[in-house]
Amino acid sequence: MLEAAPSWGEVLKLFEDWLQNQLLSVSPSLPSELGDAQSLARWIFVTHGKYDMDAVVRRECKQINLDRPSYMRAWIDLDDSFSK
Repeated sequence: MLEAAPSWGEVLKLFEDWLQNQLLSVSPSLPSELGDAQSLARWIFVTHGKYDMDAVVRRECKQINLDRPSYMRAWIDLDDSFSK
């Protein structure tokens, strides 16, 4: 049920906790902040189209007056990569 779904802010926090755990399990020496340039250089989102990462994330963050996290501002779009 949609009414029982967590809010975007809650989902984002859960995702960040999960992601931080994943990054630390791969390399315990990574910085503790997700926004740190060194940790961001080690991973990136891969998408099939830019709509979700561009329009949807931007809109959801705007609705709750949250800046889009820096790690959600870059991605590899397979549509762009393979359409050339």
